[in-house]
Amino acid sequence: MDGYLRRGDLLIGMVKVLRDDLKADSPPDPPDAYGIGYTTLAWSHDGEHWVRDREKFFDRSPQRGAWDHAHAWIDEQVAVGDEVYLYYGGYQRGHKVNRFEERQIGLVRMKRDRYVAREAGSSGGSFTTPLAILNAEAMTLNADAQAGEVRVQVLAPDGLPIPGFTKTACEAIHGDVLAAPVRWRRPLSVLGSRPVRLEFFLKNARLFAFELQALKADNPANVPLWGRFETAVTNAHPYANPFADVVLRGAFTRPDQSRLSFWGLHDGDGRGGQTSNVWKVRFMPDQLGTWLYECSFSDGTAGTSGEFHHMADGAIWAYRSQTKVGKEPLR
Repeated sequence: MDGYLRRGDLLIGMVKVLRDDLKADSPPDPPDAYGIGYTTLAWSHDGEHWVRDREKFFDRSPQRGAWDHAHAWIDEQVAVGDEVYLYYGGYQRGHKVNRFEERQIGLVRMKRDRYVAREAGSSGGSFTTPLAILNAEAMTLNADAQAGEVRVQVLAPDGLPIPGFTKTACEAIHGDVLAAPVRWRRPLSVLGSRPVRLEFFLKNARLFAFELQALKADNPANVPLWGRFETAVTNAHPYANPFADVVLRGAFTRPDQSRLSFWGLHDGDGRGGQTSNVWKVRFMPDQLGTWLYECSFSDGTAGTSGEFHHMADGAIWAYRSQTKVGKEPLR
C-alpha cells in the first residue's frame, strides 16, 4: 500500500494489487509474460486499523499494446488546488516484462475528494449517518447535481427532524460543486454538542463528501479534529534542574472511556525561556467528543485536571460506491 493522503480524520491509501495468476493477453506476448496489476482503495481513521476495498478503483487499459495495458499501480497522491494528482506506474505486457524500457509513469487528474460516491437516479434516494456530535458552524457538500439536487436534514437521536433543520428548510444544492454551503432556516452552530444524525436526500445526483467547519470559539477547551490540546501547569518547587529532576505526567480518558498516558515538558517562563516554573502538556486527541485529563508530577507535587472537547473540523465523510476516473499520459 502506498500513496497516502489525509482528508479530515480520514487517511486514504492506494493498494497495489498483483495477480500473477492472470495474463494481460491471450496468447501472452512474450509467451512467458505473466501478471496484471490494478489499484484499490483503503482507508483508516487511526493509521493502524484499515478497511480495504475489494473493487477496482483504477484499472489497467483494455487496449492491447497500450503502455499501461498490463499494470496500473497508483503510487502517490498530490493535492493541487481543487484537484488530486494521482501518479501511477504501468507495464505494457506483464509484470516486469522488459521493465527498463516498457515501464512508464502516468498521471490521473481527479477532482478533490471524489474517490467514491453515493448516487441516486430520477426516483431519488436517501441515507442517514450514525449518531455524531458536530460542534460545527457550517457544512459544505462535494456533489454533482447538475441534473438534480441534494438536500440535508438533521435528526434528533429519536429519529425525528429537528425544527429549522428539516428537508424542506434546507436550500436545494444544484450543479457540479466541490464545497457548496448547506443552508437551513437556523444556523448549524445552535446544535452545539448535541448528538444528531444527518439525513441526505439525493435525486439525479452524486454525493462524494461533506465537510464540517468547527465552531470558532475563544474557549481553549475546544480542540479541532487533529488539532493540539495544550495546558500549562505551575510548579514553584526550587528544582536544581527542572528538566531532569521531575517529570510531568498526563493521564487522558477518551470519550469511549479508554485511557492513555503522555508526558509533559518544562517550558521555563511559559514562552520558551529556560528559567521559571511553568510545565506544559501537549497532546493530539484521536476521538471526537469530551476528553478528561489529569496532570501530576513524579515527586508528588500537585498538578491540574479538567476536560476539553474534540470537535469535527474539516472532517470528510466518503461513502462507498464505484467512481470512474479518466487517465492521461504524464506530461
